[in-house]
Amino acid sequence: MGQKDISEKTFIALNDVFADIFNVLVFGGRQLMKEEALSDQSPLSQYKADDELLHEQERDTFKLWRGHGVNLLLAGIENQTEPDKDMPFRIIGYDGAAYRSQLLKTEEKEVDGNVKRVPVKERYPVLTIVLYFGERLWEYPKNLKECFYPPLAEDEITDAIKEYIQDYRIHVFDIPRLTKEQVQMFQSDFRIVADYFTKVYTKDEYVADDVVIQHVDEFLKLMKVLTKDKRFEEATRAIAEKEKEG
Repeated sequence: MGQKDISEKTFIALNDVFADIFNVLVFGGRQLMKEEALSDQSPLSQYKADDELLHEQERDTFKLWRGHGVNLLLAGIENQTEPDKDMPFRIIGYDGAAYRSQLLKTEEKEVDGNVKRVPVKERYPVLTIVLYFGERLWEYPKNLKECFYPPLAEDEITDAIKEYIQDYRIHVFDIPRLTKEQVQMFQSDFRIVADYFTKVYTKDEYVADDVVIQHVDEFLKLMKVLTKDKRFEEATRAIAEKEKEG
């Protein structure tokens, strides 16, 4: 795993950052997801390919959101700095594996006076969103049907099956092109990230707001690998020097 991937995952996996992103981008600024209600889930899942062997896939960040005594949502965030024309295929693979894991989950219960392992009955939704930090517009498909190549032909066969093909849709949030109103909604360190990318996209000179960074190390490492802005590299080096000096 590259340094960029590690830095992205480490920062986004912070519970306050993760909840903040969902609250703004999914819930329109309403503070519905609480950081204390989140718990990390394994990003690894397995699938069997045409070669009949088990393969492993790893998503970026995956958390369970609990509330009111039940599992509310399995929430995932994927980070992209380049558009991916096959992103719907990737997301459907991640989400499908998460639903499959619910079917396989068991628990110990007393049945007819004996303790047995039985399937867990609870079923709950999975939602994965994509954070896109790229300079160019995301012009690749955001749903499954548009991914097919060659494209579905306009003929009687296609017309007959289109109605029955599940058109899995993904949710890509273009961070550099968020509105100022959206950026101001963020309450975690992600607000600084979003502010930087939106200002760079609009060609405004980036001047940091006078705010307190909660997760200095994680934030600076992320910005260093995402932006190649020497100011973040210099800040990282300065902090490291101060730590050496005690």
